[in-house]
Amino acid sequence: MKIGAHVSTAGGISNAVARGQEIGCEAIQIFGSSPQAWAFKPVLGEQIGRFKQGLINAGIGAVFLQAIYLINLRTPSEETLQKGIDSLINYMNLAAEIGADGVIVHPGSHGGRGFEAVLPQAAEAIKTVLNASPEGPCLAVENMAGMGRHVGAKFDELGRI
Repeated sequence: MKIGAHVSTAGGISNAVARGQEIGCEAIQIFGSSPQAWAFKPVLGEQIGRFKQGLINAGIGAVFLQAIYLINLRTPSEETLQKGIDSLINYMNLAAEIGADGVIVHPGSHGGRGFEAVLPQAAEAIKTVLNASPEGPCLAVENMAGMGRHVGAKFDELGRI
């Protein structure tokens, strides 16, 4: 087991490594872009190189990207669904570029339609993301607190997704 924390990438992705090292992390979780915006700005190669070398120097052995909070693969909006798929593909590509172990995404909300009604759409969206993603990083679906119409508070829901 590795112990880590979510650390800031302010000033560049390579700065996250030092922040993790300062607090004794063996693993780190980071955002690849603003968590509350659809815009995705590619990370420059020089930042990626410094990030990877920093991980080696710091002895940090596990890295995960946290997907943006706007993603909801259960949305009734085709536009929002496509934005979510595109965002996850960007994140999976970045994860491969930086050598991350995976991308973590929240399952989202069923919006009152019920879990059974949204499961096929979510499964297809995940298949689309994985088919368009490079080999290597995993896509991890994170559990939710179970408030309101959120999906993924129960392990059986996560398993079915």
